[in-house]
Amino acid sequence: MKTVHQSENPLDAAEPFMLTGLLANYNKFEMHNQYRVRFADFVNDETMTRVVESVAWTCTLLRSKYIAIQDDTPVGWSVAGTLSYVGLGALAGAKPAAPALTEEQQRELFNEQPGPETSTLLTLYDFTLANKLFCYHFVSQASSDKAQPPPFSAFLSFASYLHQHAFRSARASLYAYLTLLILVVLSEDAKIAKLMCETTAQVRLCRQRPPQLPLPKTADRPYATAILDLLADGINHNLRKRLDVPFYIQTFSVLSRLLGYLAKSRTKLSHHWSELWRSLLSFVRFLNQYADELNMLGASEVAQALVDVLTQALTSGEAFLPENKDYDDLFYKLVESGEALTKLRDSYSLAKPQDQHAVNTLIGVSTHYADLIESHRAKKEHLSPKEINRIIKQGYETLNIEPKEDAEPVDAFREADHKVKLKQVARAAVADATVLVSSDRQRMQ
Repeated sequence: MKTVHQSENPLDAAEPFMLTGLLANYNKFEMHNQYRVRFADFVNDETMTRVVESVAWTCTLLRSKYIAIQDDTPVGWSVAGTLSYVGLGALAGAKPAAPALTEEQQRELFNEQPGPETSTLLTLYDFTLANKLFCYHFVSQASSDKAQPPPFSAFLSFASYLHQHAFRSARASLYAYLTLLILVVLSEDAKIAKLMCETTAQVRLCRQRPPQLPLPKTADRPYATAILDLLADGINHNLRKRLDVPFYIQTFSVLSRLLGYLAKSRTKLSHHWSELWRSLLSFVRFLNQYADELNMLGASEVAQALVDVLTQALTSGEAFLPENKDYDDLFYKLVESGEALTKLRDSYSLAKPQDQHAVNTLIGVSTHYADLIESHRAKKEHLSPKEINRIIKQGYETLNIEPKEDAEPVDAFREADHKVKLKQVARAAVADATVLVSSDRQRMQ
């Protein structure tokens, strides 16, 4: 940490920071580790600031490698300008005059991502888990240059590229999983969650693959809404028959904690909520389509997590949705998805029809409104979308959502529950650190 503190260039601090993470992870589940204790006791604000700056520029560098393969730079952004701040303009890669890569070339290069510098995320995870003061610095710290985004924005931006391409390799999946654990730790702390809702910044999210979420209405927005988009993108872009079950479980874990905080604090954020509902219910249909294959991968846990999040949104949406139309839209989409939800329940054996269970709550709401709409159709065959929305609003009065007996508070994060995955991440980080050290030696020769 002394070396980190003394480094003038943020990227020069990355390797010593990475080394502390590797040392902190050495047999950490089997024995007392003094480096982890040091993370918890650390209180030097100036060094923390240097660490956060180093993380920011490492994330910027890693993101630039994705952009160099396929430039999705929005109007007004400049990769070269960003990198030139630390003398890395040559790494910008994507220039107008550069020849376009073929799809095969892009695929091969994407498969090699993320860069070995991603190993620093392991240290970031340990520091975040152990030290709440560091979490505060990480989320709240402003950029040292007004022309550049803040550090937490840089982290979320890189994570979005990593998540869109997580399916490409086991290594990318492991690091994406690690970023989700970091977000779990941050979002379950009420003070940090509040900070993520109140702190606004521009966050560039990956737009390299369809479907693309709408751009935010304002350049600066709360970090919490950027995280919602990050999670929705992760759900939309990793749909495979060999589903990455751990990735999706942690995605819903972050989402559940974030929605839980919004509801408990009655924080109402302006956001394109309909896109989140669409992503969640499209995922229901995907799980149904490949139920036979996915059941063999243990995807019933994913299905349960998905149902729990949908039920959470349904039962507490009034507390955090800023406009009635956002809540109405959720009900409308549930009505459309009634058959799909029933199929999901049966395909993954989530519950019996008579059970008081989250999935039956969703099905009950869908059935309630479907019956209501049919009764109106008996009087008028064709109903306009406006008329259906009016029926949905009227239906609130006769809707009876039974309390869910199996509802339990979200369990606090326990690192031991992720022991196997974290050991795999540590092995990947060691391999990447070896690559970085070898590269440094070659440059020095």
